[in-house]
Amino acid sequence: MFTQIELTTLLDWAVLPSNNADELFDEPEVNDALAWAKTLPLPEKNDVLTSLSARLPSLDAAKASALLVFGGSLVEDGASPVILLASGLEHLTRLRQLQDAGPPPAEAVWRFTVIGLMALLCRSAPGRALFKQQAETLAWLGANEDLSGHFDYLLRLAETSDEEVLWVLFPDQETGLEVSVSQVNNTFHLLTLLQPLVLAQAAALKLKKRPALASAELLRFAQGDHTASPEGTDRNLWEWLNALAYEGGPLNPAQFAAGDASVSSQPRVRGNVLLLATEREKYLQRSWDAGFLASLHDAHRPAVRLRRRLPAAEVRGLLVEMHPPVAPPAPAAAPPRSLWQRLWRK
Repeated sequence: MFTQIELTTLLDWAVLPSNNADELFDEPEVNDALAWAKTLPLPEKNDVLTSLSARLPSLDAAKASALLVFGGSLVEDGASPVILLASGLEHLTRLRQLQDAGPPPAEAVWRFTVIGLMALLCRSAPGRALFKQQAETLAWLGANEDLSGHFDYLLRLAETSDEEVLWVLFPDQETGLEVSVSQVNNTFHLLTLLQPLVLAQAAALKLKKRPALASAELLRFAQGDHTASPEGTDRNLWEWLNALAYEGGPLNPAQFAAGDASVSSQPRVRGNVLLLATEREKYLQRSWDAGFLASLHDAHRPAVRLRRRLPAAEVRGLLVEMHPPVAPPAPAAAPPRSLWQRLWRK
């Protein structure tokens, strides 16, 4: 079991009211405890986070914010973000209440809180799901962005999408893919990450063409590589449509899938987002700026991963479920013959 002297000293220090929130990380109690905690084996790092989580509500508000960053640093070293997430979100609610009732937290307190939460949220899909359910908190952050320039990071992270299952169908070929989506900013971003995967599966998908991708630099940037510096834009390599485009017959080209809307807001089938694509000779060539692909944090690693290829029978079943097959129109009945026609034919 880890030696608790440094942790006990840190928690005793954190109970006392803070004088200058900007200088919290200059305090020896923080630096000594952090240097010690980083040398611990992973299970003991998690024990430290458990202790912090239990004590966070009783600590000085400003120092609790600093300890969220402390915890985030341990998570960067491999500790579990889930341990501290619930208490970290509760701390955000506590600061909201202080802001509304007084005395309001210093700007540095908000900054530390957001930095700590981002370190946790970017590393935990369940944590992001929990955060996105905080409708009241998100509305408050949006209405009070003047308090901290860091609120935008949390608001934008709440707009990213995690989809355990997303379907991509090529109806003309009766082929498709099942993929998973993680921390994707918007539908433009999804297509930038998805199109290389589709090209890699082109033969299995029975696609005739192999359109050229945008630069490798742009893809690296879309995957969260902060060293990449792409120029220009990306574009759709196929006609991308949402699930409403299938009406039992030809696809409705007005139902675009491309756009800056979140992936999670796209139409669903059986609870899963579904995209359609075609290899039409002529379709609207849509393009998007690299700004839609920008990452929010060092741990923000957007990804689209292949789960499996869909068999033709499953593709047909999904199409039928989206819309019953449309029967061809019955041939028009011949008009009744006039008396003159009947007599003339005799």
